[in-house]
Amino acid sequence: MREREHENDARPDLSGVVAAALAPLVPVRAVTVRADGAGARRLLVEVLPEPGPAGDEDDEAVVVESWQAVFEDAYGLVADDDGPEAGRLAGWTDSFTGRPIGAAHMAEWVDTTVERLARLGPRAVLEIGAGTGLLARPLVERLGVREYTATDFSAEAVRLLRRLGDDLRRGGPEAVITVAEAAADVPAPPAAAPGGYDTAVVNSVVQYFPSVAYLESVIAATLPRMAPGGHVFLGDLRDSRLLEHFAVLKHELRREPGPRSGLRLDHVAVELAGDVELSVDPGYLADLPRRFPAITAVELAPRLGAAPTEMTLFRYDAVLHVGCQAPAEAGPWRPAARIGLDELDWLLAGDAAAFGVSGIANARLGEARRLHAARRAEPVDGPGAPGLDPEAVHRLAERHGRPVRLRWSLDGRPGDYDAWFPGLDADEQAHYRVAVPAAAPGAGCRQQLVPPAVSEDWRRAVCEALARHAPDAGEPPEVEFVLALG
Repeated sequence: MREREHENDARPDLSGVVAAALAPLVPVRAVTVRADGAGARRLLVEVLPEPGPAGDEDDEAVVVESWQAVFEDAYGLVADDDGPEAGRLAGWTDSFTGRPIGAAHMAEWVDTTVERLARLGPRAVLEIGAGTGLLARPLVERLGVREYTATDFSAEAVRLLRRLGDDLRRGGPEAVITVAEAAADVPAPPAAAPGGYDTAVVNSVVQYFPSVAYLESVIAATLPRMAPGGHVFLGDLRDSRLLEHFAVLKHELRREPGPRSGLRLDHVAVELAGDVELSVDPGYLADLPRRFPAITAVELAPRLGAAPTEMTLFRYDAVLHVGCQAPAEAGPWRPAARIGLDELDWLLAGDAAAFGVSGIANARLGEARRLHAARRAEPVDGPGAPGLDPEAVHRLAERHGRPVRLRWSLDGRPGDYDAWFPGLDADEQAHYRVAVPAAAPGAGCRQQLVPPAVSEDWRRAVCEALARHAPDAGEPPEVEFVLALG
């Protein structure tokens, strides 16, 4: 704390200058400005916004409406006589190839999502942003959901969902199926049957939200609809800590054969600056119990699946527990150093007691880490061992008849994870069946208020104000706007 005070003393009125520049664009309660560790020309602006939108409501509406138009166009290509399953894969594009994601890869994505939802024991489900209904049929037919309510802000999606609902009713399930068109500003979930929903699903949707404040508004509107002991599943989240790793790998895979060009790195920088999708730092989600007292624990888990797509490499799932009993502390933990798949196989075969392995290097990210380090002219951080693939660990535990909880790490390198193996003779952590609940966020948590492209107006206003304040300061600094968690 003393260090920050000293830092602010060295720039006595910088926070006031920045707050005044932001005032016409975003209502804030407090602003803290400090030099980023990356250098004096980088400023980290921590913003504590006023309750409500994290920016101009008209700007947020423009972002929402632009995504709404994209989905209306994609879903509108599906004709009424194409059958109830038509259009389910509309709009899904492989980031690494630019082509539609293959049906087999999408089927695996659905299956791993449904498998994770099955661990929550859903019976009364609310799905916000249900799209074309990729999850609707398996939720009703495979998991035996008794009440399924789907909402979407796209009229074309609602049309497809209603058609799918009619088909499901004809197929015989006794589930009560409801489809509703949601408001685009902040979706107000429909009321549930007496007792509330036990599961709310927001899957592969958060990236299209205009701001973190919009996400919090959705969470705040959903929590009162939940039954005690219920869960809010936030699926397929973009991890803001891995955005540069993803962009570098994407451009490497799309690079034309031939001599390398320095322009490739410029393409990465342009993509990062022009990113229009919201990413979520998992540390921010771990902090939600402090911001929303109804949330009693948060589980964070890497996506599973064998196909090497953006979703399996760089995304994760979160489960928000609503009024659930506080989790017990898991342990003992073994460090991941020198533990390979063979050693883990031996441990699982010979030890029936509970144990965990912490700080496992994520083998899926090896190439992305190498390219990221090369781009920054830095050594690859972390252990030299290739690590373990989360899917391989999951399948190994399955072969031994052992459950496993994979937790996205908050303490180690972004993308690394912990694995917890409950004992065979105990019902340890029975309620927390996706991951070991996350601890409080570390000091390195940085949650974007809005996507980088949306914050460009903020950056321009701040740089102009700083130039007026210190006209001889030289080139304008790089500015990053993050949510103050303090």
